[in-house]
Amino acid sequence: QGCVGSRCLAGGSSYVEPAMAGFDFDEIPEDHSEEKEKLLCVQAKAVERLSSPEARLVFDALRDQCAKREQFDGARVEKIMAFLGSVCEQYSVDLEWIFTTPGTLFAGDAEVSRLQSEIDELIRFCDPGPSGLDKNDCIEVTGLESESGKPNNGKKAVVTKWMPEKGRYEVRISGDKFLTLKPENLRKLGELEKLRCVQKQAAEIMA
Repeated sequence: QGCVGSRCLAGGSSYVEPAMAGFDFDEIPEDHSEEKEKLLCVQAKAVERLSSPEARLVFDALRDQCAKREQFDGARVEKIMAFLGSVCEQYSVDLEWIFTTPGTLFAGDAEVSRLQSEIDELIRFCDPGPSGLDKNDCIEVTGLESESGKPNNGKKAVVTKWMPEKGRYEVRISGDKFLTLKPENLRKLGELEKLRCVQKQAAEIMA
């Protein structure tokens, strides 16, 4: 009777709760320090390999060969493996580990995120810019107010690239005619409009 801070058992004896009773062991943070150190080493080597002149030539050529992001993403795995295969072997990891571990274990880690951004930059199809436009997306020129620019309003064009240093997109109007336009002067075309744009561009190339 009156067993304070304990549980009374049969016969009047008492059982004192262990100090750790009720502690949620799932809340103990896992120590991923070794995994992080390994990841940072792999990422650093990946940046070194993928930023080499040889790798840049390979990926630039692949970008030129591919009309759409989907084609590039499908073909780039083989190219990435050609440059990172030895790194994967050295650290007993695979490409999936390199590209998924930053998000699954180290989301929000500044150092990991910085290196992953460098890797992504080296192997992406193109810089989509603020409007999210890919290379070869079809657009309509709109809102130009200068005397030289007004005649281009309403014309259809194809995006060639985003130019971050200028804050403009380069677009091909027809043949060898290119314009550099601010994001607000481009309207991405819908699927039907896009089809007509592609057909028109193809006809001009064949002419």
